Amino acid sequence: VLVHVDALRSNPREYLTATKWWIKRRRVRARGQFAPLLSRSPRAYRLWLSRQRYHHSMLASPSDAPVIIALIDVRQDHVRRNLAATQASLALEGIEPLVIGSTETPTLVAAVRQIDWSIQPWLLPLSPGDRIAPGTAAAYRKAMRMGSGAKARLIYADDDLLFGRRRQDPHFKPDWNSELFAHADYLTGACLLQASEVDLAAVADSADWAARLTAKIAGKGTPHHLPAMLHHRQ
Repeated sequence: VLVHVDALRSNPREYLTATKWWIKRRRVRARGQFAPLLSRSPRAYRLWLSRQRYHHSMLASPSDAPVIIALIDVRQDHVRRNLAATQASLALEGIEPLVIGSTETPTLVAAVRQIDWSIQPWLLPLSPGDRIAPGTAAAYRKAMRMGSGAKARLIYADDDLLFGRRRQDPHFKPDWNSELFAHADYLTGACLLQASEVDLAAVADSADWAARLTAKIAGKGTPHHLPAMLHHRQ
């Protein structure tokens, strides 16, 4: 109800017009006019979230499931305080993190040397403070084994923004659009990559290595869109 109140306040004339079509049983036209009005409400996304449930089941046993390794770059001092939240969400999903800038892996080159490339791992570049939703690992692994995801070297999901504990500004993404990606990077930080040792080493000296790696892998095939809200960005 409050979402409708917000919509009415934002544009009374358009809201009443949509209501008129609803009363006249022109439901398709009414929904088309209601949709943009209701989406402007700050409560709309919270309402959508309350109706979502993750039902991702593992299709592979732990022994043969593809390995996912998270790469978290904390070499900027001002973001270190957010690392714990990222690590906690990864731990719940059983995803191994490599922290770039830690004592064990001070540089990305050091991380490249630590990864066992023989198991063909999938890489998950994240920023400190970013979190992943419950069921993310299973959802990605399911996508790896089904449809176009089984042929892709890059799988990406939808994301939203974290403000304290509140999630807002959802980014519901389109399927792969190379022209759009050339103008706006909607993949980096919310995707899974099957990169090689050579791929990662080639961008190791760059401050924007994650974006460069993403663009490199995206250019090697057709990225697969997983339409699920899996990433919560800081």
